[in-house]
Amino acid sequence: MLSANNGMEGLRLIDKIERNPDIILLDINLPDIDGYEVIRRIRQNDKTKNIPVVAISANAMMDERKYALDKGFIKYMTKPIDVQELLSTLYSILKH
Repeated sequence: MLSANNGMEGLRLIDKIERNPDIILLDINLPDIDGYEVIRRIRQNDKTKNIPVVAISANAMMDERKYALDKGFIKYMTKPIDVQELLSTLYSILKH
């Protein structure tokens, strides 16, 4: 497991590692660039465009969920994170 404190650090991290992560959990509200910009860059990069990315946000509005899914996130989870839902999501994604 690798972690980053902001969007730019996360993008640099996945660009430097040899093997792509199996999944990315990405907070929408980051201190530097938002999660939508991060996923836009992930999807534009041939090396990372197929990594499953799960959105994490405190915003539980349906409009925001739909927007995130339209932007390429495969799942939208709200804070506080339900551990059972997270584990189920991870299992579902990783078994494919």
